[in-house]
Amino acid sequence: MGDLLASFDQEHTWRRYTLLLHGLGWAGYLVVIILLWNLGAVGSQPASLFRFFLTVILILPGLFYVNVLVLIPRFFQKRHLGKWIMSHIGLILAVVGIEVFISTVLASAALADVIGPAFLSGLGWVVTMTSIAFIYRYLVDGIAMPIRMERLQAERDAAELAFLKSQVDPHFLFNTLNNLYSLALDEDAPQTADSIALLGRLMRYSLHDAQAKTITLEKEVQYLETYVALQRLRAMPNASIEFVVEIPEASLHSLKIAPMLLIPFVENAFKYGLHASRQTFVRIHLGITEGNLAMECSNTIAREAKEGEPGKVGYQNVKQRLEHLYPDAHTVYIESENQIYSVNLEVHL
Repeated sequence: MGDLLASFDQEHTWRRYTLLLHGLGWAGYLVVIILLWNLGAVGSQPASLFRFFLTVILILPGLFYVNVLVLIPRFFQKRHLGKWIMSHIGLILAVVGIEVFISTVLASAALADVIGPAFLSGLGWVVTMTSIAFIYRYLVDGIAMPIRMERLQAERDAAELAFLKSQVDPHFLFNTLNNLYSLALDEDAPQTADSIALLGRLMRYSLHDAQAKTITLEKEVQYLETYVALQRLRAMPNASIEFVVEIPEASLHSLKIAPMLLIPFVENAFKYGLHASRQTFVRIHLGITEGNLAMECSNTIAREAKEGEPGKVGYQNVKQRLEHLYPDAHTVYIESENQIYSVNLEVHL
């Protein structure tokens, strides 16, 4: 709780800091406008007044916020310098176009007389506001980055703790043990021993392999195979269960993945996809292309997940883990249509 309160206080401090920077910046901007107005630098002609108000109200703030919110974080900081440069060329041309329109249409000036000054004006405004935007980002990121890194670490710790707590679903174990008990009473057959062996593999993986940061893809797939095999023993005859793996042996041995990253999707498919009295199905397909692991998991919707249920919480946990472990290297698409729930996950390993 103390860490969460500290994180909240830091976030509050950062927000006040950014609001203070905005307040000081706009106060100074207003002072400059008033000084220019009082010094008579604006002019009294309609075209001059229109240009002045359009510039101070729309163009300059627009150039600043486009840089701060879009161009710097999306292009410059991600080293897409070509897109960043082309975007600024577009901004310069846009400002030049506005200047030329005002001068030729509203002030009736000749195009040849205004094109040069308009270009210099547009270039000057774009360079000036881009520079101010960089200064602002530097000041804000200087205090924001440590705070955000601390928040990310706190969220990661919380996600990992929740992940560890939910590694073994007690409801699943309880139901499985009940089934094993029934089998033991009804028959003296190898199926009982096989069931216990499968459960032992799941427990061994959860307690040992899942503690590592990464494991081979082969171990993760074997865990899913064991889980599906155990679920087949519990499923009713009307349930259709498919588990297909199309991954080359070389990739299974060489590629690494965070442990228990895929199981929450599979768990939910069985938990909400099978029904005791009607035809239902669970289909799981694993494949790989150029280092990208793709999992397609679909199931009939036998019942809806309620807010706060372990399955729903587990899904939120795995989303957080994906964001922390594979930022910008994963996609998740979820569809729910015609009583069929589908998850398409792709992770670059």
